[in-house]
This record gives sequence, C-alpha cells and structure tokens, in this order.
Amino acid sequence: MKLLLSIILLLTIVNFAYCSFVNVQRFDGDCSSNVVTDGQFIEENFCDFDTTFSCSPDGNTIFVTEYDHRGDCKGRVQNVWNFTANTCATDRHNISMTASCVATYDIPTNALVRFDYTGQCNSTTWKNDISNVFYNTVDVCVDSKDPNNQLSFNVVCNSTTLTQQIFNSPGCNGTPSMSHTYPLESKCGWFSNSITICNN
Repeated sequence: MKLLLSIILLLTIVNFAYCSFVNVQRFDGDCSSNVVTDGQFIEENFCDFDTTFSCSPDGNTIFVTEYDHRGDCKGRVQNVWNFTANTCATDRHNISMTASCVATYDIPTNALVRFDYTGQCNSTTWKNDISNVFYNTVDVCVDSKDPNNQLSFNVVCNSTTLTQQIFNSPGCNGTPSMSHTYPLESKCGWFSNSITICNN
C-alpha cells in the first residue's frame, strides 16, 4: 500500500510544472520568421496594463485574461482565451506570439529591458521583487500592421537614452522621418515601479 501511494505521489509531482513566470515572445510577421520584436517574462497572474497570463498545472497550456479596465485588471473581463505552450498563437491585435511556463526570468541581450517590481521604490532589494521583465529587441525593424499606413519602426538605445525611429516606408530603409529620444530612468508608480536599462 505504501509503495502504491509513493508511486501515485511521484506521478502527481511529475505531471505538475513549477512555474513562476510566463515567457512571452512576439514576432514580426508569423512565428516562423524567428524575428522577436519584443517579449516579456511576466509573473503568473500579474497585471500588465490590462492582461494577465497563467499556466496550467502541467505547464502545457497558457491562459490569457484581458480586462476592460486598463492598469489594474479589476474591471470587467473582456476576453479569456488559451493556447498550447511553445506553439504559435495570434493575440487580439493580430500579432504572432509564443509563450512558455518557466521557473524564473532571463535578462535578454541586445534589448531595451524594463524591470517592473513591487515593494519600495528604489529599494536596494528590487531584484527580489521582479513581477515583469519587458523588452524590445533593438535594431529590429517592425512594419506597421495597418495596410493603409506604410510606416516602419525600430528602437535603438545606449547606456543613457532610448530612441524610437519612424520611417515612411516598410523595412526601415533610408533616413528616419521622425525620431523620439527619451532618457533611461527609474520610475515610481502606484501599481509597480520600474527600472529600464539598455542591455547591448
């Protein structure tokens, strides 16, 4: 009897995945392009603007819940959907994406990275309170999804600033028609705090 209980317990443990974060990757075009434009390691059920992600106990299914109230995910549920982990899916903005359930986060390279954290702002222990690691891949061109608006965009950064460049044609060819430069800075917010770095 004890042996049977031990086997059942072992099978239960094997079928459950340890997941703290959902690793989301978004692509330019379909997923087969392998060109990741942005992504995030988001803590399970943490509210990112108006969306939460979570995992099934075995880690094989990603659940997405979208709310109508932006900022705290406490309004009316607008949409609930799910898809298989590590397979291509399309979000409500028609952007191709994949996601997987992971135990911890990585810090992407060649990227503009924003760390969202809870707890005291500018605390020396902020790395222990990470809730969302959002990143934009730098120097990757993204074409507008609007067929009536043939613009393209990219992001570049250095140790002190980030610059978004806008082009009047697909492919980010030629000279940018417009660019916006912002300082990299720490921010304190009512819901979470953030630190942004350029990790080239």
